[in-house]
Amino acid sequence: MISVKLGENLIQDLFKHAQNEVLTSREYGLLKKGCKEQLIAEMGKLDINYIINIETRADYDIWFDETAKEFHTRIYPLFRDNLNVDINNPYSYSGRLITQYVKYLTFYSPTFFDDAETYLRIQHPIISSAFIKAFPVIEISRISEIKSKEDYYEIVNYYRELLDRDVVDEESSAIFGLKLGIEI
Repeated sequence: MISVKLGENLIQDLFKHAQNEVLTSREYGLLKKGCKEQLIAEMGKLDINYIINIETRADYDIWFDETAKEFHTRIYPLFRDNLNVDINNPYSYSGRLITQYVKYLTFYSPTFFDDAETYLRIQHPIISSAFIKAFPVIEISRISEIKSKEDYYEIVNYYRELLDRDVVDEESSAIFGLKLGIEI
């Protein structure tokens, strides 16, 4: 009984730590004043446990699309009024928040260690300032320029193509400069 309670506390601590790492002042700057606790609560509702059962990119993409739509709908009212966010587009700021959170949890949690390579290959990149700077070929300069699912998946597919290369070349080597958890 004690070990179960201890395990639950460790998991709760991990999720809380991930939220603290992902939700930086940059992310809070996207929100209206006073919405920090609401965003934390919404991140806590993300079903990260489902990822343990995912083994393919297609399955991950389905999970991500469903999760992003639901999450975005819930947090859309929290975004600043002057931020360029569309209620029908969960692939810019909301997508980045989810991706950061998922990557942090999967790469820093012992639960996922055995399948780290699988998670690296199936998950999406964190489309951040660092990512945009590292890959100018994607031709976006801000996250707000991701206007649709198609735009988003062009970037994801480009990233995955780089991961799938047998040889590290000048273009794909930029991946090594990106952190798995938080990229700003």
